[in-house]
Amino acid sequence: MRAALASFALLLPLAAGAAPAIAQDKPALLRIGIVSPNGTASGIPGLAAIRRAYTQATGLPVRIFAARDTAALVEAQANGRVHYAMYSAAGYAAAQAACACVEPLAAPSGNFGDTGLHAVVYARAGKAATLQGAATLRVVAGPADAVGPQVLALDALAAAGAGDDVVLAQSLEAAEAAFAAGDADVLVGWEPAVEDHSGDAGGTAVRLAHLGLSAGDMVELWRSAELRYGPHAVRNDLPEEVKRSLRTFLLNVYTQQPAVYDLVEHRHLGGFVAVSDADYAAAAAMVALAAE
Repeated sequence: MRAALASFALLLPLAAGAAPAIAQDKPALLRIGIVSPNGTASGIPGLAAIRRAYTQATGLPVRIFAARDTAALVEAQANGRVHYAMYSAAGYAAAQAACACVEPLAAPSGNFGDTGLHAVVYARAGKAATLQGAATLRVVAGPADAVGPQVLALDALAAAGAGDDVVLAQSLEAAEAAFAAGDADVLVGWEPAVEDHSGDAGGTAVRLAHLGLSAGDMVELWRSAELRYGPHAVRNDLPEEVKRSLRTFLLNVYTQQPAVYDLVEHRHLGGFVAVSDADYAAAAAMVALAAE
């Protein structure tokens, strides 16, 4: 099970060189870090529009740092080379672990009001009622490099004594298909964190229903705390005036500048909501597991 944590550990930069968070005057320019698909500024769509929007929001000229990957972005913010970064949940938690010098401003929500994911563990009905009861059963999960909610579920299963017969499939879809076909009795999956379940925000239960399993065919053994969608985060030494301007911009960009929203948030298209560091406890737990 610990194999699933190996690639996540690569997100943790060396913290020794991290710049301390000491209150600063308003900067001469705002340095924004974004992971680029090709590692260069040319790989970031709408760069000019992004700069213009953030300049209008803060009154500061903007410089974009194109990070080659999340680890490079974490290192840049921890060392003070960028003020503001657009993170995955894991990336934010890694930055916080590296320097304790960042704070989230806002995070996106999905089309159905979902704000994140839960890791879940399902068992075939009648096979187990607890994680401990699943310890001797055949478990199927997604691939070893799936470092999202699955990491939390695998650790919970290991703590309950399971793990000797875990199959890491080539994809989560393959794992779900194996469970639906009866090739495993326990499945590691995910469900959306959403208050209103009237829409189809997806999730393992919905996907299993499409494979012919009803709610009565399985039992939920365990569910993690919410793993929030990744935030836009700033160094906490940025002046409060600039933080307020950025937070206000994010909370309104979906309705006021939808084209800009699409440039700064590609996956979750329901608008930004305010968040705090406490919302990333589950992501921090993944970082702690990776560091063990």
